[in-house]
Amino acid sequence: IPRPPNSFIVFRSHWWLENKGCPAVETDHREVSRIVGRHWRALSEDERQPFRRESEVLKREHALKYPGYKYAPGTRKSNKLKKK
Repeated sequence: IPRPPNSFIVFRSHWWLENKGCPAVETDHREVSRIVGRHWRALSEDERQPFRRESEVLKREHALKYPGYKYAPGTRKSNKLKKK
């Protein structure tokens, strides 16, 4: 079960949809996250508010779709186990 997106992830998705067609935009998603993180930190609380609201809506929808869901992080298997 996927986790509901937080406000930064909602912002990052919105930013990517607006900018992915631009040839000057980085395509390495690690670097995209760094760039978007700088944009996110530069936003005022008022500018962040729409993304926070959307995140809350998605969180409520997630709770309805997956009642009783509780995030329980597990340890990741190493790639060596997958190759065997």
